[in-house]
Amino acid sequence: MNDIEVYVDLTGETFLVGLARINRARGNETMVFEYDRAWLESTNRFALEPGLPLMRGGFSPGAGHSLFGSIGDSAPDTWGRRLMQRKASPSEIAQAAVDCGAWKVMRPYLEAMTHTG
Repeated sequence: MNDIEVYVDLTGETFLVGLARINRARGNETMVFEYDRAWLESTNRFALEPGLPLMRGGFSPGAGHSLFGSIGDSAPDTWGRRLMQRKASPSEIAQAAVDCGAWKVMRPYLEAMTHTG
């Protein structure tokens, strides 16, 4: 079982939204998501998607789905997975960000990686 903490960044402040538990059994993968109590009490709260209403308890994706769309969509895409597998240098990542038009968003993170090693 893998637990994935789900966060949201709202105007520069990061909030823990909840916990997604991934279970793997007999070649199948299932997810159960539960909102964090502090998120449910927050004035900033919102439902991640219609299938995840703002209430306590565990939620599972609909039939035929192993992930919730809002959580699966935030996972690294093919390009991101390749970068992680290759363990690209910060300069390689920066060049790829420039090439695909993501430099403006990624710049602070890449600069932090370069300065902290």
